Parts: sequence; C-alpha cells; structure tokens
Amino acid sequence: MSESSAKAGKVEKADIVIVGGGLVGATLALALTRLYPVAYPRRIVLIEAAAFSPQAPGTAQHSPSFDTRATALSESTVDVFKQLGVWPLIESVAAPISLIHVSEQGRWGATRLNAEEQGREAFGHVALNSGIGQALLQQLANEPGVALRAPWRVKRLQPVPQGMDVYGDGDAEPLRAGLVVLADGGRSPLLPSLGIQASVHPYEQVAIIANLEPYEAANGRAFERFTDDGAMAILPLCEHQGRPRVALVWTRPAEDAGRVLQLSDAEFIRELEVQFGERLGGFRWLGERVAYPLSRQIVREQSRHGLVVLGNAAHTLHPIAGQGFNLCMRDAMALATHLQQRKEGESPGDAGLLRAYVSGQQTDQLWTAMAGDVLLSVFASSSRLVSRVRQAGLISLALLPGLRHRVADFGMGKSPLNATRQPSQV
Repeated sequence: MSESSAKAGKVEKADIVIVGGGLVGATLALALTRLYPVAYPRRIVLIEAAAFSPQAPGTAQHSPSFDTRATALSESTVDVFKQLGVWPLIESVAAPISLIHVSEQGRWGATRLNAEEQGREAFGHVALNSGIGQALLQQLANEPGVALRAPWRVKRLQPVPQGMDVYGDGDAEPLRAGLVVLADGGRSPLLPSLGIQASVHPYEQVAIIANLEPYEAANGRAFERFTDDGAMAILPLCEHQGRPRVALVWTRPAEDAGRVLQLSDAEFIRELEVQFGERLGGFRWLGERVAYPLSRQIVREQSRHGLVVLGNAAHTLHPIAGQGFNLCMRDAMALATHLQQRKEGESPGDAGLLRAYVSGQQTDQLWTAMAGDVLLSVFASSSRLVSRVRQAGLISLALLPGLRHRVADFGMGKSPLNATRQPSQV
C-alpha cells in the first residue's frame, strides 16, 4: 500500500496490536484493559492465527497454544490471575501442589518440599493450557476495548513513523498500530523477516509430554526425578470424569526420542515405571504423546520503535524447573506497567519507553535462564564428584528449611531475584 493512500485515511488504526492469542498474549490484553482502563480507553487488537471455536465463544479448540499440555503456575502468576478476575474460572480446573518430591534414580538422598512447612497453602497450581486459555478468552470476549481477530495470519510487519503496519494474508490495507507486541511463540516466522536474530543453544534433548492415569491419586504431590539420561516431572492434575490424572514432562536424549515415541502404550508405561519407580502405584492409562525439541533461545533485540517481543518469542528455556511461563508472565505484567506509566501524549511504541521495559527485565531473564542451566548441568552430569554434590544437595534440602524455601520458589517458577524468606511454621 502506498504512503499516499495511507494519508487518505484508508488505514485501520489501533493503539496496540498483540500478535499471538496464546496464554501470554491473552493475559497482556486483559491486563491492559482491566488493570489500566484509564490509560487505554481506546482499541487493542488481539490476533491469533488459529480459529477460536464458534460453538463456545472464548474457547480455542484448534489453537496450538491451548492444547493438552499442562503449565505449572507460580504464586505470583496466580496472583496476576486473581488481579484480573479470571482466577475463579482457572481454579476450577487447576490442581494445587502441596508437596514436591525430588529424587535421583539409583542414588541415595531425596528431599520433600512441603508447602505447609513454608507457611503456604500450596507452592502453586497445575492446569491444562486449554483450561487457562478458555478462561482468558471468555473474559476477553466481554471486553469492549479488545477486538479478537481469529483466524487471522499476519503476513508481514512494516515499520512506519507512527509505529508499525500489520498486513494479513490477502489484505491490501494494513492495520496500523502504535505498538505491536509480538507474542506468537518460540518459532515466530515474523522475527527473521524483521532482521531480529536469536541466540540458540540446543540441549540435544526432546521433551515428551503426555497425560497419564495413575493407580493412586497424586493428592497435590509433584515429583521431580533425575535419571542418567534425562529428567522427568510428574505433576498433579484435576480429576477427569472422576479418575485421577497427572501430567508428564520427560526429557530424553534426542537420539532416543524416536524410539520412545514408537513404543506401544504398554511398553511406554513399563519403561516410564522403571525410571520413575513405584510411586503412585504405577500407571494404567496413557494419553496422546507429543515431543518438543529443547533449546535455550533468546532474541538479541527485544524491542525497537513500535515493537516489543514477548513470551516464548523473546526467550524459550529448558522446562526442568517450570520457569518459562512464569517468567513470561512477569515480563507481560512489567510491560503493562511501563505502558500505563507513560507520559501524556507519549506513544505506546516509543523506543525509549520500550527500552526501559527491556532493561528492567533483563536481569530477571538472565538469572532465571542461568539458574535453570546450572540445575540442568548438575543433574545431567555423570561425574562421580558431581554425583556426590547432587546427593549432598538433596540431603541439605532435607535438613535446611530455609534452603528448601528458596529451591521451592525457583522450582515453581518464581524469579530467583524475588524469592524472599517467609516465616516458617516449624
């Protein structure tokens, strides 16, 4: 589209366009309207490439962001959902974590992190992405300041003095935004077209995700299990049709993932039980298995005039401690706060404003990524010396409540910088 036609008034305008209607993008849209309605009396557009279900407004049956994967929600993330008024909907499909059991296969030493010992009702909650997404979108459907546009695939972004022009497939005229928030996932096709590169560190591992039915209900217990060739997490989920259910995240060496995925359900369960032990009495049912290659991916440029990169598009981390989503939520709320505090007449896409947001979050992002990598390297090493350190670490956790508190905060995705000591009840 020519500049002359743009001047003729043929360009549709919005204050903020969020590309990516997943959990992070939807949360940001809701935060901008509910927490800061005075600052945003005008228009926010939330774009999602996948269709939202027409049978149930506010659901996203086909969105890859709202699939059967489960997400561990830290206390700070739960607090955000409470602020937004959406927690009652999510809580009904969320299972609390009251105890975290950490162990290493074939090694002496294990620890249990108990929420009651830390003066908490729960370390956090686990919910299916589909349930979180439906709750968010049901609320957004009732927000007059947010326009949901799906399915709508963004073809390209074009910088303009006023911010950014957003072109969809087959559209001759753009949607002009003062600010575009790019939150379309870790494999964003738009970043390369903007010349934004990422620093990528492959872990040579694959995460296998599945839901299972154990013989014994988890009853609020989460398990972190380290083995010679990977780590696994078993997380409690809400019952399904009166039957217990848990979520599995199992990291395997990349060269072995294909073999594991091709196992029959019975063979998969048998191998899992060998690695996991007899906890929960074993497993009787296995849901669909999905595999994701693992890498640490951090973009080298999170903002520029009219643009900010958010969520997994900005940084993708190893899932070993459930850090990634909660870090993304801290980023989203920090961005909302910076936008709310902008000066009168200042564009939401002002380069200086966005640089201030990125600068404020970079330390949290760096330390969270580093802490996860250190944890991964310690438990992945086959060194006898490191093995002894691991065992000593688990024993220390069992003996020192203060240390357990710190580890529990980090393990449930709270910022390493914001984990503060709470009075113990023991």
